[in-house]
Amino acid sequence: MPLPPLPEIIVTGHALPTGGERVFAPVVIDRQRLTLNASGRIENLLTDVAGFQSFRRADSRASNPTAQGAVLRGLGGNASARVLVLLDGVPQGDPFFGSIAFNAIVPGEIDRVSVTRGAGAGPFGLGGVAGVVEIESAGPGDLGPASASLAVGSRFSVDGQAEIAPRWNSGFATFAGRIEHGAGFWTTPLAQRSAASVRSAYDGHTVSGRIVTGVEGGELQAGARWFDDQRLLRFRGAENRSSGRDASLRWVKRGRWSLDVLAYAQKRNFSTVVVSATSFRPVLNQGATPSTGLGGRVEIRSPAWRRRPDRSVAAG
Repeated sequence: MPLPPLPEIIVTGHALPTGGERVFAPVVIDRQRLTLNASGRIENLLTDVAGFQSFRRADSRASNPTAQGAVLRGLGGNASARVLVLLDGVPQGDPFFGSIAFNAIVPGEIDRVSVTRGAGAGPFGLGGVAGVVEIESAGPGDLGPASASLAVGSRFSVDGQAEIAPRWNSGFATFAGRIEHGAGFWTTPLAQRSAASVRSAYDGHTVSGRIVTGVEGGELQAGARWFDDQRLLRFRGAENRSSGRDASLRWVKRGRWSLDVLAYAQKRNFSTVVVSATSFRPVLNQGATPSTGLGGRVEIRSPAWRRRPDRSVAAG
């Protein structure tokens, strides 16, 4: 007697749909806008959204890593983010400072960004005081089997990245890497420069990997990210360094009863040397600020949610 055919499982690599778009009216930045961004910085792309503010006007090449906040809803810039920034469901805020490592997120490996204004946006509860920024990674359909780019410019600047995205019958994987280096630009006006003033040199590396495969009637998503970033801010010897190691595991099941189970771990570190703007001598040497973040999330959606998505999300 032949066995009944197994149900078809479509592996997408994405989370469950948020629902309630008519209620929350999110702003979506699509992949075309992401890939055509000349700066290659996601914080610059987010300024397309009305009301988005960061604490520093400079991007993540020339600002203090602990001052990279994100705010919506007209609350004013703040070094500690008031917006919940998620990358494939994993919060990107530093466990200690609350700042966002924008330099670790490469626009070329992202499929879409959805920005929802207001606190309590859907299933995210009070995690986002001013709103939620959901970032979803691209799959092999967007990245292609393999791609690479290299840009070289003035001030010894180099920006290179590469991606590979192999497929198999029940899933796919994506691996991406980026390197950026430059002598930087002046952040001090000419009239205010001294013998200790220097350009804002930067040197950063990011490596990420993601595996998505069908498991037990759903799909298993495993991700990892490593980044290291060094910056020289304003004065000679004022060196800043930040690093991170992130890992996550997610199981998504779609159907009559839908499940989204996520667990993640983060390990971050930061060091800095502060140089006085009057004596031009080091006044603080913060050798290390290690921090660890652990978290998880379980979401269960019943058939009633499918019949009345907007009402159930709005009530939450």
